[in-house]
Amino acid sequence: MKSLNTGKPADTNSLLLLVGGCPGSGTTLVADLLDSIPGMACGPELGFFALREFYERWLSGRHHLPIRGWCAFPHTVYYRPPIPNLAGYGMTLRVFSNLYQLSESLEEFIMLFKTWYSSLRNKTIRLLAEKTPFNVQILPLLNRFESISFLAVIRNPIYVYYNLRRQGFSPLEGYLIWLISNAFIVQYSEQIPHKLKIIKYEEIIASPAHLIERLKDMGYKIDIQPQELLRNLRNNSYRAIHDRVRDLLQYRNPVLLRWSVRCSGKIISANQYVPQLIREEFAWCLTNVCLAPWYAEEIGIGRRCISGTYILQRLGYNVPTYTDVHKPDKLIRFSIRLFLKNVLRSLRWSLTSNHAFTRYLFPFLVKPLQ
Repeated sequence: MKSLNTGKPADTNSLLLLVGGCPGSGTTLVADLLDSIPGMACGPELGFFALREFYERWLSGRHHLPIRGWCAFPHTVYYRPPIPNLAGYGMTLRVFSNLYQLSESLEEFIMLFKTWYSSLRNKTIRLLAEKTPFNVQILPLLNRFESISFLAVIRNPIYVYYNLRRQGFSPLEGYLIWLISNAFIVQYSEQIPHKLKIIKYEEIIASPAHLIERLKDMGYKIDIQPQELLRNLRNNSYRAIHDRVRDLLQYRNPVLLRWSVRCSGKIISANQYVPQLIREEFAWCLTNVCLAPWYAEEIGIGRRCISGTYILQRLGYNVPTYTDVHKPDKLIRFSIRLFLKNVLRSLRWSLTSNHAFTRYLFPFLVKPLQ
């Protein structure tokens, strides 16, 4: 099977490296490592680069900075960037908005933003990176901007799904977040392999040399050894303070606190025990749930990528099997709840945009039960 990382190196003139993937895939670890490379910087999650409306400034002449926007994931109506995280860049919303409105091109905006951030960090920044998991939803626009390249992080889906369930998502919400995130990655890694590269969480855990090699494959000149990168990671107090602690204060999630204390400045595998119940849930969703074709078309995903089984095969992970005959009844109840939640989402979008009501009302399909 053709590798998802084949293709010519990315344009070395790229000014911004976006990092994305399904939440819980290891994007924070990648951001920590990128910020520990000399000449690179990756601050707290900004979120604005994940908004398709953000790029309308240079595509259709939009002048006002969007503070919320369209979201490809059916668990929420809008995506709102974490505006308090601008403080990690030494900015207020007004300063960031002024940079946005004064820039005649995306390249100019990135240069102004990088100069400001470089002055704050007192660090020479040749390449700016920004990590937000939902950056994946702007992949359909990636080929229109030569100044941006993308690094997608993937991980064994069982552990990703378990992470989402612990965050409070229902089985179908967690599964659809994983499916949509990775459907974007699979489809556009085939269409624009010169701008989008994939790295597995398991590869990074084995050795950070894989991250260095992937950056070199993208056309960036990286001159650092894995041992030096690990040493820089241990001494990187900026990421520990401005990312982990800020996220803790914002979301007040005890899971983040335990993970931060244990893993800050280290590379430790989180692929550990997963309850059998979680494995059965994911296996059932994988077998019986897929994206609705009309919803996939609306968000920019082809029909080949609506199946979770196809996504797993393309990513190189094993397909789990489903055995628990009592699980469907419970998941059908969750599907009804998610359906009712999308009624409100669809109504709001149909009133505020050109999106059709029915396309957002049915974001997924469930096979009839035998």
